[in-house]
Amino acid sequence: MADQPTAAAPQLSGSEAIERVNLKAQLLEALRTAIFSGELEPGVVYKNGELAARYGVSRTPVREAVLELESKGLVTIARGVGFRVVAPSDGDSRELNEVRQVLEGWAMGTIAGELSDAALAEAEVMLGRITVAAEQADLTSYWTHDRAFHDFLVRQARNQRITNLLSEYRDSQRIPVLARIAREGSLPRRNQDHVRLLDAIRTGDKDGASALIRAHIALNTEPSDPSTSDG
Repeated sequence: MADQPTAAAPQLSGSEAIERVNLKAQLLEALRTAIFSGELEPGVVYKNGELAARYGVSRTPVREAVLELESKGLVTIARGVGFRVVAPSDGDSRELNEVRQVLEGWAMGTIAGELSDAALAEAEVMLGRITVAAEQADLTSYWTHDRAFHDFLVRQARNQRITNLLSEYRDSQRIPVLARIAREGSLPRRNQDHVRLLDAIRTGDKDGASALIRAHIALNTEPSDPSTSDG
């Protein structure tokens, strides 16, 4: 059997060591972010020991986190070595994008011009966190705050079924373009979509808000292009 490609533990963004509190949960979130953003690439073997050293933890929580990722179909175990990320199908990625475009497009159009001052202020705080993460090229933090921002806005449409569906889809979606954009230092440009979206919601531009979120999601599967706004 031919040797499998291996890779050193990736230089993931964020803290150099995982805090001991909620160790497994934090490690799992960091690895999920790395998978969904494309920092951990499909087909490459990543060694548990190197990841443990990277995060300043023992191998046990790494193994536990990897087993949970395996149960979700995100990785396969490379026995005695580490794990490989499972490549998503092009069809799955396209379908998830299409569903998100329809549902989030409806939600943003619904809430435009309807949010209270308190809700707008909370959204501004969330946007500020994304902006800081973007400026620091902190992909883990960017991913976390980006998801929180989207989830918050969708909840304002007050349709629990759609909120639950979108949360499930975002938890399943890979956006490999994110890692490339972060390496290029283009996260701040990508974040401008969020700025424009919140402006459209604030001013009551329902068609504009819907169109902006659809375009934002559509770019998740496209390569970054300096001549366009990154989604």
